[in-house]
Amino acid sequence: MLRRSGSSRSLFHYTTAEGIIGILQNQCLFATHADFLNDSTECRAILAVLLPRLEAQLKEIVPKLIARRLIHPSVATDHGETIYRREAENMLQAMVRASNNTAPFFITSFCMHKKGTAVHEHGLLGQWRGYARGVEEKLLAFYGVGPVTLNIFLREMRPFWTKADPAPLPNVKKLAKRLSIDLNRYNRKSLVFARVEAGLIRRRRELAAA
Repeated sequence: MLRRSGSSRSLFHYTTAEGIIGILQNQCLFATHADFLNDSTECRAILAVLLPRLEAQLKEIVPKLIARRLIHPSVATDHGETIYRREAENMLQAMVRASNNTAPFFITSFCMHKKGTAVHEHGLLGQWRGYARGVEEKLLAFYGVGPVTLNIFLREMRPFWTKADPAPLPNVKKLAKRLSIDLNRYNRKSLVFARVEAGLIRRRRELAAA
């Protein structure tokens, strides 16, 4: 019996830039055939469990069938123990083919992250790395997104996402030099660098408004 939760949970779906555009344009999610997923082991882990069980059942059943003269004794004497493994593999392949021909598996994946955790706030970095290819070029293709907006977005993501590593804006570098702040002292992927950079941007705005 399913238990009702007092509050709803967010579902996260990781995809490429092309994927999100397709979702928005078509207003739907497409499922992928299990044979063509990024992870080739999807829906196949069960095979390693089934194989030894089928082999064990064949070892138990075949001698009984030979005793009842339903199978010729040469099946066991000519091929030995290896026949059980081979036939178990053949049975598995037949089951997979039958499944694909009659009711193939199509999969759309989602994640659930506990609210208040880092992954809930920022997502799974492994998924970001896997799907974020050529992210800067893709973001710039959106209407209204220019170099400055792109820099702001990637700057905020820099400590959490390996692919996000924009160079500080020229005005930030100029102000840092003016204030004798050596930006090279800091790890550009660290939160400390993010705070220093954010402070320089605020200071530049204050000086511009004065």
